Amino acid sequence: MEESRDYRRTRQTLGRALRFCFRPRYRGQDHVPVDGPVIIAANHLSHIDPAFIMTATPRPVTYLSKQEHFDGRLRRALFSRMGVIPVNRDAGGSDALAEVEAILRGGG
Repeated sequence: MEESRDYRRTRQTLGRALRFCFRPRYRGQDHVPVDGPVIIAANHLSHIDPAFIMTATPRPVTYLSKQEHFDGRLRRALFSRMGVIPVNRDAGGSDALAEVEAILRGGG
């Protein structure tokens, strides 16, 4: 999966902000394959965790997020540009799973 201009710009901006506010230290990035399909299953404790994963991972990451996070216009626009996949948890998330499968088959 190729990194879009929006993704790159957001990743750079978030990286600067996170370094300024938190001074994160990352370990294990060498375990993330440079290409080919990969799933990162993170122990997600906070809404800011995806930003840390985005800046720590040397390749574009596609996220899943509950459908309710797409309710506001600003978040919907941002998430759509970033390639975030909405998950309708009431419907079991099968649409999201099909999108994830297509991304993995494409090498993402």
